[in-house]
Amino acid sequence: MPARAKILITSFQPFRGRERNGSQTIATALESTLAEHHVQHLSLPVSWGVIEEIALPQMETLNPDIVLGLGEGTPCFLKVETLAFNQRIGIDESKTAPASKSIDSAGPPSCPSRWPLPESLVESLKSKVTISEDAGRFLCNNALYRFSRSHCPFAGFFHLPPQGATADSAYREQWLPVAEQLLESAIQQIPTP
Repeated sequence: MPARAKILITSFQPFRGRERNGSQTIATALESTLAEHHVQHLSLPVSWGVIEEIALPQMETLNPDIVLGLGEGTPCFLKVETLAFNQRIGIDESKTAPASKSIDSAGPPSCPSRWPLPESLVESLKSKVTISEDAGRFLCNNALYRFSRSHCPFAGFFHLPPQGATADSAYREQWLPVAEQLLESAIQQIPTP
């Protein structure tokens, strides 16, 4: 493990009329709690093309040890996404459809994440965490597919429960420790050059 890991975290801005996006709340908190590392947080609009136009160039600049995408998913659990698909479906917040149905016309139909998940950690977090093999076909899936095909040693995506009207402090209290444990575990496993 490097003394000071370089970590890029992406989150999405509120969408579908929501006031908050839990991914922003947790990403901002992780940036503070992991201050001993070089953490950069990109808050992205819910628009097709942002991963390619904003996140991937920043990955080239930062050359992170870890890239972690965060988004909102279904209630009750933090979902660790383990598989992304080379498909894009859905209308974004600017009412735009994806330019093409595939993320990469030359890429494989699916791509596994590169996120280390020790069985003991998954077991200890089973009341809060579930493992998913389907990141959807929207922007979160797009992010995981691109991140997993990058040169970054560890690349993953977590779907957090929707924050809704929950206060930032209460949402952080519930979900920050879980995200932090998963990220700290990955940091400990970064290969030493």
